[in-house]
Amino acid sequence: MATVAVGYADGWLRTMSNRSVAFVDGVRVPQIGNISMDSITLDVSELPQQRVLPGHLKARASSR
Repeated sequence: MATVAVGYADGWLRTMSNRSVAFVDGVRVPQIGNISMDSITLDVSELPQQRVLPGHLKARASSR
């Protein structure tokens, strides 16, 4: 799991909780849990461990 410092204050719709995805290094990863004001949680279990270090994630938002 990775917590990313973006949320509904940044334009992520709360109604997309558990239904949106992000792309990290070209890999589609699901957003899990509720979207909060200033953070989202991504399931990054499919990414290599060295890409899941603090400050190493760069994600692009998408809808499923």
